[in-house]
Amino acid sequence: QATAPHAAHSVHVAQPQVVLYEGYLSHPAFGPQYIDIRVQFDSASRGRWFAIGQSQEIEILHLGNERIVMRELAAGATQLDGFREVHSGTIQGEVVRNGARGGQFKLTFRQGVQNVQVRQQGGAQLAPQYAVHGAAGL
Repeated sequence: QATAPHAAHSVHVAQPQVVLYEGYLSHPAFGPQYIDIRVQFDSASRGRWFAIGQSQEIEILHLGNERIVMRELAAGATQLDGFREVHSGTIQGEVVRNGARGGQFKLTFRQGVQNVQVRQQGGAQLAPQYAVHGAAGL
């Protein structure tokens, strides 16, 4: 009698989905107004932000203790350095422009994947695990 292969070592990894945040930022280099911004995480380490009619590819760094740094890939002039609130998913912190800290930003989770966790099995690091959530109204 044939038996099914042992499945104890198999791991199901959900496919990553786009994560969307919306919010605002300010910095003295941009003048006194708040600027609307939309940030799209295409993966745990890459994405794109949209503000002032422009779009920039960004690098996303997860530095531990919920600290997240997002920075432009091309020019690198603008960087968002903040912390993610675990329960709401909100990311907020300080804006850095051409090395000068100042201003602030706040991003609210809208849709897609909210929690990214790296699982380990038998000492080997596996692909990130994604928990999919949605937001009403989008």
